[in-house]
Amino acid sequence: MKKQIAFILVLIFSLVAWASEDINELIDKADAGDSEAQIKVAMAYHKGDGVDRDLKKAFEYVSKSAEQGNAEAQSALAWLYIRALGVEQDYAKALEWATKAAEQNFADAQNALTMIYYLGLDIDKDYDKAVEFAKKSAEQNNPDGLNNLGRIYAEGLAFKADHEKAVECWNKASDLGNADAQNNLAYAYIEGIGVFQDYEKAFEFAEKSATQGNADGQNILGEIYLEGLGVEENPLKAVEWYTKAAMQRHTRAQKKLGDICSNENLKSYNLYKAYIAYKSAEKSGYEFYDADLDKIEKIKNKLSPEELSKAEEIIKKL
Repeated sequence: MKKQIAFILVLIFSLVAWASEDINELIDKADAGDSEAQIKVAMAYHKGDGVDRDLKKAFEYVSKSAEQGNAEAQSALAWLYIRALGVEQDYAKALEWATKAAEQNFADAQNALTMIYYLGLDIDKDYDKAVEFAKKSAEQNNPDGLNNLGRIYAEGLAFKADHEKAVECWNKASDLGNADAQNNLAYAYIEGIGVFQDYEKAFEFAEKSATQGNADGQNILGEIYLEGLGVEENPLKAVEWYTKAAMQRHTRAQKKLGDICSNENLKSYNLYKAYIAYKSAEKSGYEFYDADLDKIEKIKNKLSPEELSKAEEIIKKL
């Protein structure tokens, strides 16, 4: 099974409760210079909550709040620059604003700095600083910080790999509901890395991750059902979860879905679905061998003109 450990991109905005406040009143307060109202209005535009979704307006309002020293806004602004949401991607700006928020001990900003330094986003990689900020975030019991610190322990780039410490971090993050940490634990239990191999535990964590909509978790759960790891082998369930992951453009899930649906020995055999899955994977950047490409062409030739036309329309939308 391919290693599935993801660096987390945190929620851009914290879940600020404002349902009782009228959006128009909030906008008036924000336009009058209220920093807290500005971050709430930014969140509303980011999510399309009470207003039409408008990422540029979200950027505009969060920038106003950040300029006033609001740590949450500064952190959110850093992530907007990293993700290129409502603004052109600019890692230097992201570093600037994340640093300002981190100086106020804001955990999500510490996560941003962890990623910037660990991955070397337009700067030289600095594992020491990445570890420093990951630990600061994790010490605040920030779920994403704990998960990211676990990744650092697991990958062994900053120091010698320590899989037991990685699992410890992921367990803490999982207890706080972090879907990526749950996915990482599922992989750890399947492979027996940092823990004793335990397929039932792997299923437990994969299911927790998958039901939260995590694409990696859905992919692993599909594999668990396909191979019967800790559960009864069930190709139809595998198709169900691979499909959910594939709809989120998970390339490996798209490829596996094509394999299952093109296997005439399985109940899930469906060449129409197989063709869509394979072509979606190709569109997502999966590099097929020549033999695979020949297989896809043969599947295409077996589809009726109506099926092929419908499939091509679906693929365009994915």
